[in-house]
Amino acid sequence: MSRFGVLGPLEVVYDGRPVPIPAAKQRVALATLLLEANRPVPLDRLIERIWEDGTTPEDARAAVQTHMARLRRTLGDGTGGVRLIDTRDRGYLIHAGPDSFDLIRFRDLAGRAARAGDGRAEAGLLRQALALWRGPVLGDVPSESLHRDEVPRLVEERLAALERWSDIGLALGDHDEVIAELRPATAEHPLRERLWVKLMLALHRSGRRAEALHAYVSVSSVLRQELGVDPGEELRRIHHAVLADEPDLVPAEHVRAGAALRPATPPRQLPPDIAHFTGREADLARLDALLPPEREPASVPPGEAPPDATVISVVSGMGGAGKTTLAVHWAHRVAARFPDGQLYLNLRGFRSRAPLEPGAALEMTLRALEVPSERIPDQVDARSALLRSVLAGRRVLMVLDDARDSAQVRPLLPGSGSLVLVTSRSRLGGLVARDGARPVTVGQLSPAESVGLLGAVLGRDRISAQPEAAADLANLCAHLPLALVIAAEHATRRPDVPLAVLAGELGDERTRLDLLDTEEDTESSLRAVFATSHREIGHQEALALELLATGPGPDIGHGAAACLIGLPRAGARRTMERLHGANLLQEHVPGRYRMHDLVQIYAAEQAGRVLASRFRTAALRRLADFYLHTAYAANRLIDPHHLPFEIGPPPAGCEPEPLTGVTSALAWFDAEHACLVAVHDLALDQGWYPLVWRLTLCLFGFHHRRGHLPDHLGIWRSGLVAARHLGDPAALSLAHRRLGQACSRAGSSAEAFHHLSRALALTERSGDVPQQAHTNMAIAVAWGRQGADHHALVHAERALRQFQTLPAPVWQAQALNAVGWYHARLGDYERGRSHCERALDLQREHGDGANEAISLDSLGFIAHRTGRHECAVCHYEDALARYRELGNSYQEADTLMRLGDAYEALARAEEARDAYRRARDLYAVQHRTGDAGHTGGGPVRTSAGSPFLAVLRSAALQHGPGGEAASPRSGGASLA
Repeated sequence: MSRFGVLGPLEVVYDGRPVPIPAAKQRVALATLLLEANRPVPLDRLIERIWEDGTTPEDARAAVQTHMARLRRTLGDGTGGVRLIDTRDRGYLIHAGPDSFDLIRFRDLAGRAARAGDGRAEAGLLRQALALWRGPVLGDVPSESLHRDEVPRLVEERLAALERWSDIGLALGDHDEVIAELRPATAEHPLRERLWVKLMLALHRSGRRAEALHAYVSVSSVLRQELGVDPGEELRRIHHAVLADEPDLVPAEHVRAGAALRPATPPRQLPPDIAHFTGREADLARLDALLPPEREPASVPPGEAPPDATVISVVSGMGGAGKTTLAVHWAHRVAARFPDGQLYLNLRGFRSRAPLEPGAALEMTLRALEVPSERIPDQVDARSALLRSVLAGRRVLMVLDDARDSAQVRPLLPGSGSLVLVTSRSRLGGLVARDGARPVTVGQLSPAESVGLLGAVLGRDRISAQPEAAADLANLCAHLPLALVIAAEHATRRPDVPLAVLAGELGDERTRLDLLDTEEDTESSLRAVFATSHREIGHQEALALELLATGPGPDIGHGAAACLIGLPRAGARRTMERLHGANLLQEHVPGRYRMHDLVQIYAAEQAGRVLASRFRTAALRRLADFYLHTAYAANRLIDPHHLPFEIGPPPAGCEPEPLTGVTSALAWFDAEHACLVAVHDLALDQGWYPLVWRLTLCLFGFHHRRGHLPDHLGIWRSGLVAARHLGDPAALSLAHRRLGQACSRAGSSAEAFHHLSRALALTERSGDVPQQAHTNMAIAVAWGRQGADHHALVHAERALRQFQTLPAPVWQAQALNAVGWYHARLGDYERGRSHCERALDLQREHGDGANEAISLDSLGFIAHRTGRHECAVCHYEDALARYRELGNSYQEADTLMRLGDAYEALARAEEARDAYRRARDLYAVQHRTGDAGHTGGGPVRTSAGSPFLAVLRSAALQHGPGGEAASPRSGGASLA
C-alpha cells in the first residue's frame, strides 16, 4: 500500500519503504495531484504547474502522459488491483484517504475535533492533527506557483488548528504545553499577532510576567522592522493588562462558547428569491460543485475528504452583472442542505453609504445567532473567535453580499463545516490565494439568456411577436442583466410601443445610459452602479480606464496600453491587472483586455468630462505611434526584401513591442490586426496622413500573406486618400498600384484596371523605371486572373526587360517566374520550366524565401501538366513548407488545391482529400469566392472513379478564388 505526505517534504512510502522520486517535474506533478486528491486535475493545470518557467514542450499532453506513466510505475500503481492514478476527462485524479494521505488525515482529525463537544477531547484530536506536520510544506518540490498559490492555504489551516488548540489549552490551564508549542510557532511566523497574544496570555497566567512583557517587546520590534507598524489593538490591550497584572485577561468561557451559545431557532435571513431568474446554468453548476456530499460525516468512505472544512466561494463580476441575484437564487435552491441556518449580510462595499465595518458585521451576525449582548466582546479578533466557536460543528450557509475587499470578509469566516458565498465587484484575489476561496466570475448573459430575461419580465407573447427587435434590445443592453431589467421595466410602462422603437432609442450611445436609468432607486441606475465602481478605484486606474475607453479597437495588449496610458510597461501591466481585479476590464485571452460595452460608454463619458481634448489626442497619438513603429519592425522581419522607407525614431512615450523573429512578428500582427485597422481609421479621421500612409505600407506584407482581403482593400482605399494629401507622385502611383492589386484579388477587375492604368501612367510620366516594372507585373497578374494569359505574358515580359536594366536580382527572379508561369499556362512547358528554374536559382542565391516558394509552386504546376506527378508533389510540398514557415496562408491555399490535383492523378485519394479539405478551410477563413470551374488555369479534373473527391474539390473551389491560380503568384510581399 502507498502512503503520501505533503505536510513537510514530499513523502512517498510503498510497503513500508520510502520511495524516492528524483525527477523534479514528477514531484511537481504528484504534489499537484495530491493537493486536489480525489478530484480531477485538468490537464491544462498540470501543464502550467510542471512547466511554469515557460519551457512548455510542443506536445505537452504527450509529455504529461509520460510523466504519469513513470509515476504509476514508481508508485506500484495497479499492484494487487489497487488503482492510484486515474485518467479522467481532460485530466488525472489520484485516490487517497485518511489512512494513506497526511493532509486528509489532518483535515479528518480537525473536523472530528470541531464536533467533539468536549474541550479535552477536542484538544487531543487537534494534538494528533498537528503532530502530522513534519516541516515546511512541500519543501523539496521546486514549484513557485504551488508555494505561492497552495502552500499558504495549508499553512493557514495548520495555524488555525494550532490557535484553536492553544485557546483550549489556555481555558484548561495547560499553560506550559501552550508555551512549548507557541514559542517555535512565533519564531516561524513572527508577523502573526494572534500567536503572540496567546503566548503572552500563557506566560502571564503561568506566572512568567517578565517573559510575557519580553514577548511584547520582541513582536513590537519585528513589526516595526518588517512592516513599519505598531502592534495591533489586541496585542496592546494584552500588554497593558500584563503591565497592570490583571489576573484573567480573556474569560475562558468565550473559548467554550460554542457549546453554550446555541440559537433556539436557526436563522433564515436570505432575501426573497428572484421571480424572473433566467439562465446562468453554467454558473449554477459551478456553485453546485462546491456542495459537500449529502451524507453524515461518520459515513464518509475512505479516500474522500470529510465535508468539514469551510468552503468559500467568491462570486465576482462587474456592477450590474447579477452577482447578488445569482447568489441569492442559488442559496434558496440549496438552503435545505444547511439545517443550522442561512445568514445574509450586505457588506455595502460598493454603495454610496460607508462599507460595513467587520466589527459591526460580526456583532450583527452574532446577534442573529442569538448570542446575548453581554457575551459579545468588544474587540474584532475576539468577536471573530467567538463566531467560529458558535458555528463549530454546524452546517450554516453564509451569504456575504457586496464585499469591498478580503480584509472586510476574513473576520467573518467560520472555522469549519459551513459554506460561505461572497459577492463582490472585486475578484478578492487575497481571499482566493490565502483562504482557498473558489472563484466564480459572472459575465454577460448569452444572447438567448438575455432574450429569456426580457421575456420573463415582459411576457413571452410580446417577445415572440417581435423576436428580432428583442434580440436588438438585448444587444444594445450588452447582455448585462441590470440593463436588461431596466430596459424591460421601461417597456412595461409603454406596452403599446413596439420593441423596435425602444431599441432605436437605445441605439444612440450618447443617450443610452440616460435611458438605462431608474426613477425610484437611484443606486440601481446603471450610471450610478458604474459610478460607484469608478469611485472606488485609484486615480491612476481611473485615468487609465478613461483613456482605454477612448482608444480604438476591440481590445488592447500591455504594450499598446502602456503607450496610451503614458506609463512604463510594468506600471501599465499592474494598472490593467488592478482594473481586471475590479472587474472593469476583462482579460479575454492572456495579456489582452477588453471593456464591457456599457462600461466603455460610461468611461468615455467620464473622459470627455474630466480629460482635456489635447490630453486625449496626445494619448491617442502615442498609441498610433506604437502601432506604426511596431508594425514597421514586424514588416521588416517578415519581408526583409521590402524597400525600407523613412519612419524616424519612436517619439517620447512610445515604446514599440520587442519582436525577435518572423514567428513573433506574425503572431503580433495576428493578435493586433483588428486594432491596427481601427488605428488606421482613427489616424485618417484625425488627418494624420503621413502616419496613415506609412501604416498602410507596413500592413501590405501581412495582408498579402494572411489573405485579409476586405481589410486589405479598405486599407489601400484609405492609403490612396493619404497619398493624395501628401502630394508625392511616387506615393500616389504606388497607392494606385496597390489598390489595383487589391481590387484584382477581390474580383473587382474593372476598378483594378482603372487604378493600375493610373499607376502606369504616373510612373511613365515620372520616368520611374522600377515602379513601371512593378506596375507591369501587377497588370500581368490582373490579366492572369481574368484568364487572359497572352496579355499577362506581354506585361510580364515587359516587366522582366525593365528589371534586367536594374541591379535588382530579386525582382528579376520574380519576373522570370511570372514569364515562365504564363508560358506554361499557354502550353509552352519547356520554356516555362527554364524561366522558373532560373528564377528559383536567383531566389535561393539571394535568400528570397517568400518568392522561392512561388517558383516551386510554378515548377510543380509544370511537372503536373507534363505528367510528372511525383515530381509535382515534391515541388508543391517544398513550397508549402516555405509558405508555412513564412505564415503565407493565402498562397498556401492555392498550392494545396494543386497538390490535391497531383495526388489525385497518382490515385492517392486520401491525401488528395486531405489537401482539398485544408484548401477549403483556408479559403473559407480568407473569404475568397470565385468561379468554381477553374483553378490552376485549367478545367476541373476529377478521377472518373472518385465522385467524393469531385464533390470535395468543388466545395473547396466554391470558397476559392476562381481564376486566382492563373496569376503567377509573383505579387509577393516583397514587391516595392
